Amino acid sequence: MKRQENRIVTKIIRDLCLMMLNSGVHDFHVEIKEEHTRTILRFASKDIKSEITDKIDKEMVCEREIEVETYGFELLGDMQAQNELELLGCLTDSVSIKKEEDTTIIEVIRKNIYG
Repeated sequence: MKRQENRIVTKIIRDLCLMMLNSGVHDFHVEIKEEHTRTILRFASKDIKSEITDKIDKEMVCEREIEVETYGFELLGDMQAQNELELLGCLTDSVSIKKEEDTTIIEVIRKNIYG
């Protein structure tokens, strides 16, 4: 089932990168740290505006839903819905946003349930 976990993690990365590029952030760093029990994704940039972080805070609040992963993940596909961040929230366990000097860091944590 590791393959399913990787597919979900890459969807999260792809969609958040696409959102940032579409929002005008063209210089950012993505860090992926895979641990035994969880995967940590960090998106860091000096160009992330408060509109982006506010949108993430507001829309990526859905609790993780295993049913979406198990039965509906294939249906999510390349959906360009207005609530796309909400759907990503259903695939994650926590999202935090912090500032370190002049860099904004968006950290997404997903507990590994598929092995």
